[in-house]
Amino acid sequence: MEKVLTMGFLNSFWQFLHTIPWWAWIPIVAIVCGTITRLVAMSHKHHERMEMIRHGIDPRNRP
Repeated sequence: MEKVLTMGFLNSFWQFLHTIPWWAWIPIVAIVCGTITRLVAMSHKHHERMEMIRHGIDPRNRP
């Protein structure tokens, strides 16, 4: 039953995507790419900060 509900949702979502005009995809793709870029940058900054703390360096006093 769960698989049927999932497939129904995917079919509905796919139909919705097909109703969007081609020119509307430009801002949608820009927003998605910008969001992914920002998330990767935040993750990288967090990991860099954790490594600085792990090595005993105060991350607030970066050179």
